[in-house]
Amino acid sequence: MTKQNADEVHYIEGVSSFSESNDYNCIFFLTKQTSKAKRLAIYLNVYDSNNSVDPYDEYFALESVIDVSIGNTKTRIHRSYSSIPYGRTELMTTTGNNISHVIGQIFLTGRFRNTTKIQIIEIHNSIRFERLSYIISKAFSFECSIVLFLFAFLLANNYSPIEPTQILALLLIASTTILLLLFNNYHTAFMHAVELFFKGETQSLTYLTLFAISTTYIPSSKTIPSLIIGVIFIISDGIFLLTSDSLVLARLFDSNYAIWMFFFAASIVFKITMLTMTMHHLIFAYFQASTSQKTNIFITIVILIIVALPKMISIAYVANENLSVSSISFLSDYIIQAVGAILIIGIVWPTIDFDASSGATIKRAKSQEDLVELFGSSQLLDL
Repeated sequence: MTKQNADEVHYIEGVSSFSESNDYNCIFFLTKQTSKAKRLAIYLNVYDSNNSVDPYDEYFALESVIDVSIGNTKTRIHRSYSSIPYGRTELMTTTGNNISHVIGQIFLTGRFRNTTKIQIIEIHNSIRFERLSYIISKAFSFECSIVLFLFAFLLANNYSPIEPTQILALLLIASTTILLLLFNNYHTAFMHAVELFFKGETQSLTYLTLFAISTTYIPSSKTIPSLIIGVIFIISDGIFLLTSDSLVLARLFDSNYAIWMFFFAASIVFKITMLTMTMHHLIFAYFQASTSQKTNIFITIVILIIVALPKMISIAYVANENLSVSSISFLSDYIIQAVGAILIIGIVWPTIDFDASSGATIKRAKSQEDLVELFGSSQLLDL
């Protein structure tokens, strides 16, 4: 499941016309019958055939209008850029399925050279990747469902007090299970939006749960204010993933890109803050903890790296290539999310006190008088 066979890429070449002032107005029409793909992305690529132009020396004004039909519903996606350089520019991206028809019109104005070329890049998932990702997501959803059931059963039959971290972990594994069950298993725009929201809030809930676990190694830290603030950011992260989809942004917010930018900034700030604070707590606690507790702290650090690193790689790739890849996104958003949730459950896994469950009274000796009461003075002398 590599990036080479996960996506199908189609290139549509464009031709521009020359004018006396060396200004060009290029109009492109895109008509594409798409398969029932999970993802559809359209990019504009402006490049120099001789590679003789610095990409940031010249800029162009771009206006694009793309109509996407899903059944009898048609959504118009509008993008406007006053200044774009040479290279790829995203016109739309969506993970909605059952797309039947796409037609777009693009207006590009700028100072062109004879070697300047225009491409429309249309990307959607390959059929092989669709089937493979569906099978993998269902396998992980089954595993997460079993873990969720066992964890909830043990919490319900546990006689010791339930910790806040266990409640967060229960919510996390439940949210991850729902996310995997929704993957490629909806047929309406509403359920598409629900899946996007769950994908965003589940990722943030993972970071918040790891932060709460890190505070248990430092008794003096205050977690309640951080958890309250975290809930706000979890909701905002869900809205960020919701508005990242061009179809949803067009339907709910009239393609207002500023809304996506606001929630994108909030999501980045929250994740960086949670990662920094969690790592600070873990490193600080590691050098002051006992040998037995150091093992748990080290495991938590490893889980934090497993959860965060693939997402960082995905973001770095998009920033460098200005192009997203389905296989990388699926790995970081779904598979690593499921693995991270299961590992987090392992940290806070409850244990049943069988003596307490049988009704026996357990007395713990805290002083020499308690030992005398439990064992008697003669047996204590023998010990």
